[in-house]
Amino acid sequence: MRGTVPDSRNGPETRQKIIDKFSEFVAEHGFEIASVSMLSTALGISKGTVVHHFPAKNLIMAEAHMQYMERRVREMYRVLEVVSEPEYQLAAMMYAIVRAHRDDRPGTISFLREQARFPFGGDVQAMRTLRNEFTAIMTGILRRGQLTGAFGFTDLTVTAMQIFGTCNYVWTWLRLDEPATVEDVSAEFASNTLRGLCAKSEHGDRFAPRRLLSFFGSLTSVLEPFYPPDASSQAAVKRMQA
Repeated sequence: MRGTVPDSRNGPETRQKIIDKFSEFVAEHGFEIASVSMLSTALGISKGTVVHHFPAKNLIMAEAHMQYMERRVREMYRVLEVVSEPEYQLAAMMYAIVRAHRDDRPGTISFLREQARFPFGGDVQAMRTLRNEFTAIMTGILRRGQLTGAFGFTDLTVTAMQIFGTCNYVWTWLRLDEPATVEDVSAEFASNTLRGLCAKSEHGDRFAPRRLLSFFGSLTSVLEPFYPPDASSQAAVKRMQA
């Protein structure tokens, strides 16, 4: 008796394609407009296949958000393994967040523009844990800087939220075809932030934008690769930067 050949459309590759393509649609059109019909047409699969993997579209968004936060947390732990000074850890984290607006663009924009809609559906506790973990990385860096005397601030939480607010909403104004690159913006952000936090330190000049640009270049091997790993998407970004 011959065995049944598994349907590849019901496999993990199709599931991941659904997640990634939905992130693109949400980033471009918003959650309300992004639909199962759009997914099935774009991916060349039936609506039933989409529903087989995700009975409701909010579950697709929840999984996309989970994967996005996993990439951000994973990236920062790699950075912390190779960068020891809290000043440069903070600069690296700001760069990683801003860089994701370019190199993980659909995931970043869909997450930031729709995060208030969630947690509805999916593993709510797991998502909350990841968000808290990412925030803890930032507050841990700030606390280490405060304890070493490098940083001066009054409220740890407010300072962390200020930095997140600076970096997270780059997508609302930065065009990838403008002269200022993600690296330029990150260096300016980090320089301004560090010069403020280190105002009483004699080493503030170490954080001039040109020096931070060189530092960012040293992080290439530990930062997350371009996502999704699609050659046409990467080529489009490179054309906008040319």
